[in-house]
Amino acid sequence: MSTKTLLTILLFMILSCNSNDKLNYENYSKAINNQSTLQNFIVIKVKNINTNEIKEVCTKGNFLLGAIHLELDKKYDVSERKEVVDFAASKTDRYFEFKNTEALKNVSFDNYNEAVLNDTEISSTVKLIEDKLKVEKSYTLKLNSDEMIAIAHQLFKKGYLTAENSCFGGKLLCYQKISD
Repeated sequence: MSTKTLLTILLFMILSCNSNDKLNYENYSKAINNQSTLQNFIVIKVKNINTNEIKEVCTKGNFLLGAIHLELDKKYDVSERKEVVDFAASKTDRYFEFKNTEALKNVSFDNYNEAVLNDTEISSTVKLIEDKLKVEKSYTLKLNSDEMIAIAHQLFKKGYLTAENSCFGGKLLCYQKISD
């Protein structure tokens, strides 16, 4: 394939990319590169190679990196950490396949509560947060774990970056979208 053909295909892919997809990847990239104790939530698609089941799950960036370390049997030294982050960054579609059961546990694959995602109360809370974020740079809300994950999941898909303030137990921090 010629260089011109490759460039044309690449340009088409970039132009056809949904702006929310770009924003979601930017948020994903921030989360996997975040080295603070305040970790951001991300939404990824995960395939359990053992069962061929595929799910979309919301997890924290460092939990995904931990799962990759387990799956690829990587150490936590500087060079192998960089390999893991680079591998995660290369997944622009945010799709991962795991066979290692501990890696699957790390991203909460088996106990991910998908039912709460479609709860009308959760959707109402997401709308309330979006309205608050139109006038404020950030918004904090205390929630139980399942509610927090469901709200973080929905907000991520809408282009918002969220994090859990674990130090104070169950507070979801939500941030305004970065303009396109």
